[in-house]
Amino acid sequence: RKAFCIFVTASACLGHGRGFEPTNKKLKLFVELQGLEGSGLILKHGKKDVLEPTADGRHRFKKKIKDDASVQVQVARQPAFPDQTCSVGAVVPEKKSAVVSVTCRTPVRHVVILGIDGMGGRQFLPNADVPFLKELMDASAFTLAA
Repeated sequence: RKAFCIFVTASACLGHGRGFEPTNKKLKLFVELQGLEGSGLILKHGKKDVLEPTADGRHRFKKKIKDDASVQVQVARQPAFPDQTCSVGAVVPEKKSAVVSVTCRTPVRHVVILGIDGMGGRQFLPNADVPFLKELMDASAFTLAA
């Protein structure tokens, strides 16, 4: 019995482990994209299958894959305006498809803190020596909304 094995990067392989038996049928390959704010993101599967999503959501690569084939999805170009870093995450095998998660993050460049009355704001840069600011600048610790 073979496991459904997908390579997200050269070093990651996930097994399905739910009694899945490969049938050599063709599966659709999707990307579930979250956090995209910039433009110009390019994702690649293999050498020629290119995807250029412009918004969050589920996007499909053109070529189908065999259910026991390896999948190598990578970020070929990071988005800009604003600059973002997108990373390929977990793969979820579904009945007739495989879904690769891709998450994009926008780095915090500065923080503006306003006084209670909305006046007297101050801008802090990433290298500022303010105790709570280092945690606030870490994009994984907080979600900032406009």
